[in-house]
Amino acid sequence: MIKAARYDITISQRATFRQRMRLKAGGVPVNATGYQLVAQVWDRRRLTKYADLTVQWIDQAAGLFELLIQYPATTLVTQDGQWDLLVTEPGGDRYYWLEGNAYLDKNYSAPVTP
Repeated sequence: MIKAARYDITISQRATFRQRMRLKAGGVPVNATGYQLVAQVWDRRRLTKYADLTVQWIDQAAGLFELLIQYPATTLVTQDGQWDLLVTEPGGDRYYWLEGNAYLDKNYSAPVTP
């Protein structure tokens, strides 16, 4: 059994969220060839989903990937919440490898609309 590691993220509202990560086991990168990853941000009571994070593989053999939420989807994150990463291995086993707080940075600047 895998116990999810804690990793907090901060999402800037009205901006692109991009975070590069690497799957590791015992400090060693995992060959994640054939693995599927799903990540989502929810309110703390898991009643409202704020966002689906897009997972883009950079190098599956080295376990390297990037989480992404494009603007304007970041405007749907309206308060702090929770996020996690569900990993499905090629054989079908599923584990939560990461979980943590998803902090909201509201920011203030916005582009001028013509």
